Amino acid sequence: MSCEGCGTIRTHEMEQLIYDNMVEKLREFKNLTAKRKDAPANPKLTAISGYSDDWENTSLDEKRQGTNSLITIIRATSENVKIEWKI
Repeated sequence: MSCEGCGTIRTHEMEQLIYDNMVEKLREFKNLTAKRKDAPANPKLTAISGYSDDWENTSLDEKRQGTNSLITIIRATSENVKIEWKI
């Protein structure tokens, strides 16, 4: 019995898929308002929003930090990609 392996992962396509999902997830939070007017914004979400505004020019390390703060795990198969969110 042989193992087929994990197959081919197309880095650019995977990165774009993750980015699109992150933007969609962050969109949920952009519409939220604080219960108190003096409540501070969540600094993690603010920083990550900054990354998503200029993703193409964000360094690989900053992309990694941003995704690590949002995503617990990514499960990818040939049929689908499932993202488990921390938020």
